[in-house]
Amino acid sequence: MYQIKTVFTGYKLGLKNTNLYVGIPSKYFTGPYLAAKCQNQFRLFKADKRIAERTFPDRFRPNETYTLYYFLWKKINKNKAYPSYSD
Repeated sequence: MYQIKTVFTGYKLGLKNTNLYVGIPSKYFTGPYLAAKCQNQFRLFKADKRIAERTFPDRFRPNETYTLYYFLWKKINKNKAYPSYSD
């Protein structure tokens, strides 16, 4: 099981929303699904259902790269986050 380290908003991915996303290194997808844990919740992720992917230079291994797959963690409904008190 992969332990997710960071949850971030869609703005970091260039998306214009406040939904929460997670990044998982592609090397952990050895089968069709990956079990991951974050915020005391477990989820199954499928590599072909990723929202985006990015490849970065590896800091610890010169001349190598690693790829992160990004997935939706939690959809944020702005209407529920900021209720209207128009009564």
